[in-house]
Amino acid sequence: MNAMLRLAILSGGLLLLSCAPVGVATREPGPASSGRTLAASPAAKMNPPAAVPEGAPLTPAVPASDDAAYYRQMVHVLEAKDLAAAKAIDFARFRHGSMLLRHGGGPAAEKDLRPALTSGDVAAIRRAASALVAEDAAHIGAHIILMNIDQDAGHTTDAELHDAFIAGMFHSMFASGDGRGYTTAIRAYFIREEYDLVRALGGQVQRQSLGHQDGKSYDILQVKTKSGATRDIYFDITELFAEEGKLFGLPAPKGK
Repeated sequence: MNAMLRLAILSGGLLLLSCAPVGVATREPGPASSGRTLAASPAAKMNPPAAVPEGAPLTPAVPASDDAAYYRQMVHVLEAKDLAAAKAIDFARFRHGSMLLRHGGGPAAEKDLRPALTSGDVAAIRRAASALVAEDAAHIGAHIILMNIDQDAGHTTDAELHDAFIAGMFHSMFASGDGRGYTTAIRAYFIREEYDLVRALGGQVQRQSLGHQDGKSYDILQVKTKSGATRDIYFDITELFAEEGKLFGLPAPKGK
């Protein structure tokens, strides 16, 4: 499995892009409860995901406007361990549906993963990551952990299934934009996706900024690349902001 080569194709050299700094207020990356540091432990090393082969998209059995229902339908593909069907999922709809069901919040099972990672107990890590995927099948970090554990254990079929979900979700992120600036920002439905993507590409987040332009909201991550260079990567979090606002009874942004 030449995953590194496929990742290079998938990423399109994102972290080599030169992006101008933005003049917005900055904040440090959030706490572990946000899901931003999952899979960072040596006990759960992160191998780069493979790219999903191109093919005809899975014909949805739910209306195109109902991504929450689409997400629920596609969870059964994971439960059935149907690799071929997994590679045909529309992962943009899948991720969006997960966000709509959770209003952008993290799953409850997330709190159990950090202690497991700290303990280094592989069995405990597997249980915690499995519970997390069972609660939120769009959780990239948990899929990465399970993929690596299954690879190490020789469970090739299970590893390939998780790899298909990881690659599919990352691919759908890159399909929305290249991250160079506001107009080509990568659409993120969870903050954790931003950090999972940067880690998978071998980068390290130095700082997180919030920007606004033309009625939209953006996360700008200042990333240190493997070469030591620093780049800004832009993520469109407009829909995520709107969903999180619903938790507090805030009105939807104009035009929504």
